[in-house]
Formats: sequence, structure tokens, C-alpha cells
Amino acid sequence: GTDPSQVGKVVDELLSLAVRKAFLERQGDSRYRWVHDSIQAAAMQQVSEADIVVYKFKLGMELIQSLEEKDVESNLLDIVNLLLHSDEECSEEDRATLLSLCLKAAKKSTELTSFDSCVIYAERGISLLPVEKWTQEREVSLELYSLLTEAYLSLVNAEKMKVYADEVLQQSSLSELEKVRVHICNISLYAGVMNKAREALDMSIDVLRKLGCKFPKNKLLQARLAVSSVLGAKLPSEKDIAALSPMEDETRKACMEIMVNAATFSHHCNNIPAFIMINSLMTQWTMKYGVDIYSAPAFALFGMVKKATSYKTSALYADRGFQLLDMCKEGKRTESRVTYLSWFQIYPFSKPIHSTLKNLLRGYKVGM
Repeated sequence: GTDPSQVGKVVDELLSLAVRKAFLERQGDSRYRWVHDSIQAAAMQQVSEADIVVYKFKLGMELIQSLEEKDVESNLLDIVNLLLHSDEECSEEDRATLLSLCLKAAKKSTELTSFDSCVIYAERGISLLPVEKWTQEREVSLELYSLLTEAYLSLVNAEKMKVYADEVLQQSSLSELEKVRVHICNISLYAGVMNKAREALDMSIDVLRKLGCKFPKNKLLQARLAVSSVLGAKLPSEKDIAALSPMEDETRKACMEIMVNAATFSHHCNNIPAFIMINSLMTQWTMKYGVDIYSAPAFALFGMVKKATSYKTSALYADRGFQLLDMCKEGKRTESRVTYLSWFQIYPFSKPIHSTLKNLLRGYKVGM
């Protein structure tokens, strides 16, 4: 085999020669850059595209093996970009490593709202899955397909979104809870992209029923339950709210997310009984099962309902919403909604109008 020390010596000599000939310039002890883009282009033309891909793949794998885990994480996207386009047959260990990195890169791209990049990484990850992916790589497959469904929804590509959504929904081995991210995407497609609030509400109720949340479809029954919800509602005290623990059950948390959006759909299609029932149920679940990220907007929304009977009680429900917002670690995600509902739909009926100005600024700062 070749002596590594001799190889290093030859590389150093070649780099020194390139510097002397003004092809490269030194940027520190072991960093160089091309003097001009045209020189780089001319040099790269001497290497075939296939060889560049192979070299990038080998360089990427070498970085993974030589860097510490924290360094791989901080340079994740750069490393994965080196590995993306190789068609080389790799070992099972390398395949598993690349699959894991593609999944991490897709998640990170989503966090950065770079949905085009998420699609590239997630689709490369899917190409690395075995034929029996839903049995051999169940969790990774579900995550990749869910990420792609969400990314294509954000890119407003309904056709591609449906391909990945249908793949998940067709898997009988997956529970409804495991499918819930895809269900939410389908609902959002109808509500946001297609502007069909009534259909989105019906879909939401269907998914809630599949998750075990018995919600009536009959409008007469909805109306009867809505009236009893308003008349029978008991305002919890600040002490009652403070004593609540976080909601733990994942199925109920998923239902809360679906319900808070379903409340909006019901309002848009003027289904007032459904609007009242949904918000009433969310407040009841909060008091019974604990605080969820959507508990605060649920109380603010129910405050809107209570305006019909008492402006004072309505404002107190909004107060409880802000109390719940402060108790929830992820409260920032719903702060703009709670601020808008409370200060511009509820408090003006019970507080001086000038008091809204400060909170208008607060709402602006949190993205209202």
C-alpha cells in the first residue's frame, strides 16, 4: 500500500506549486482558495462529473468517520450535500448512516423553513429504504413520508403531497395516531389551499372520531349540546388553573390540535353549534386532562362564546387563557392567537378602548 506520509508530502508540494504559480492563495495553515473563479472552472473541467460525485461521497464519509458527533451535527447539511448524489453501492452500515443523516437533514431544513431542501433530503432518504420499509424501517419511513407530506403542503404542491400522504394512510399496520400528521396536512390542504372550510370541518370531525373523540355530526344534536355547554359552563378559578399539570396523553394532544383548527373552520362556515361545542370540549379537556399548547387559545375562544351571556365572564375566560399561556413551555406558538382573540374580540367590551394599544404592539411583536 501507499505510505500515507509520502502521499501527504506530495500533496503539500503540489499545493505549494499551485500557490507559486498563482492558481491558489493560502488562507491559513491548512486552508486555500482559488485565486479566480475561471481558474477553478478550468481545473474542474479536467475532472469528470462522475469522478467528482465519487470523490464527494468519499470525502463525506471520511468526515463522518473522523469528526466528533457535535462537529458532524454543526456541519450536517454540508456533509449530507457531499453524499447526496452518489449511486455507488455502499455497505449496509454506510446505508444506515446515510439514511439517518438524510432524516436529520430533512428535519433541520424544516426547522429552517427550507422546504425545497427538506424534499431533496427526505426523498434521498426514501431511496435508501429497503423494499419492506414499513416492516423493516417503520419509524424512519413514517417520519420521512410525514416530513415530505408537510413539505409539499408548504410548497403548495397538492399532487406530490397526495402521493406521500396516501402511502401513509394506506398502511394498515399504522395507528390513527401515527397517521395524524398526514391527516392534519390533508385537512389543511382543504382549509387553506382549496378554501373549503366546510369540508375541512367534516374531515376534522372524522379524524377526531377515529382517534376516539366522539363528536356528533348531526347538526340538531350539535345545537342541543352547544346550548347545554354554554349554560352549564363553570368558570374555573385562577387557583384551579394553577393546579393543573401538563397534558401527557399523545392522542388527546393530537385531538386538541385538530380541534383548535376545527373551531376556526366552523366559524368560517358559520356552523355556530360546532364552534361552541369544540371550544367547550377543549376547555373541559384542559380541566380534566391537563394543560396543552392549545389550552390557552381554547379558553380565549370560549370567551368569545360567553360574550353572548356576559361580557365580564367572557373577559375572565380570556384572563384564564393568558394564565394558561404563561404555564405552557411552548406558549409562544399560540401567543399571537390568544392576544388577538382577547384584546380585539373580548376585552374591548369590558375594558377601556385605549388599553388595547399596548397589546396591539405586543401582538405585532409576536407575529399577530
